[in-house]
Amino acid sequence: MNLIDRYVNEIVRRLPRKQQDDVRQELLSALADALESRVDGDATDAETVALLREFGRPEAVAASYRPEDQYLIGPPLYPSFKQVTAVVVVVLTGLVALGFAVDLLRGPDDALWVWFLRLFSELWEAAITGFGIVVLIFGLLQRFENNPTLEQEPWDPRELPAIRDQDVVGHGEAIAGIVLPIVFLVLFNVFRGYFGVRVNPGSELLLNEVFLESLPWINLGLVLGIALNTWLLKTGRWHGATRLLDFAIDAYWVFVLFGIAAGVATRESELIDAGVPESVSGLMVKSMAFLPWLVALLVLIGACKALYRALIAARAA
Repeated sequence: MNLIDRYVNEIVRRLPRKQQDDVRQELLSALADALESRVDGDATDAETVALLREFGRPEAVAASYRPEDQYLIGPPLYPSFKQVTAVVVVVLTGLVALGFAVDLLRGPDDALWVWFLRLFSELWEAAITGFGIVVLIFGLLQRFENNPTLEQEPWDPRELPAIRDQDVVGHGEAIAGIVLPIVFLVLFNVFRGYFGVRVNPGSELLLNEVFLESLPWINLGLVLGIALNTWLLKTGRWHGATRLLDFAIDAYWVFVLFGIAAGVATRESELIDAGVPESVSGLMVKSMAFLPWLVALLVLIGACKALYRALIAARAA
């Protein structure tokens, strides 16, 4: 893939899909005409580099096709914003409604009108919280993407990255990596008092303290995951730094799970005192102790696969 193809690709991937084909043809034609007017025969790499520098950085050229400074969330990001918002709101409201439906089948503790009022209140809180997080993420992404000083910075067209299939981030993959953490972030924090174990309906909620002690670390892991996938949605492909960060986040979750498992183990006696059979509480503690090791194994396998792909790509380069 030559420099011009790589240059044009860097521009059009930042534009809405409906614009990409037209802009690609326009740029390829303009660059070919410019080279033809100044070069007799085939252009050298140095002549191509000089032309691309005159055209400008890919970020600046892409920005010229989209007057988005007036937007909180500009047109290129808006389709993804709508998709993420719709999924987050639907999933959150669905989960909350499902939880209340189960509560209704068991028989609500409050009067029916109070139950409906509480349902509406918590549905609204979950939807607004999820929507607010999505707006914050995409608003920050919009601001970071529009950097007015880019054109003043020196750049070398020869450093434009080659496009490799294994480096490309799927749009759906990045969207899911944003949506799911947002859903869990809202659920874990809005309904923090619901996570635990009950021996019988209406009995004391057990192990909720373990969850609350781990919640700040859980929140941090979710935010890191949202940030990584937001960046991947913006850039469109993996780099060495993002792969390393992805592995670091996975490793972080392993340590969080070890902390939760340790907290459950220290409260085994509370489970037994509350009426949980000793065999069941023992199985629960052993399962929680095994889970971090299983996740660690999966993380290690994923890291080995990523390293193998990187080595194959390096050999092919």
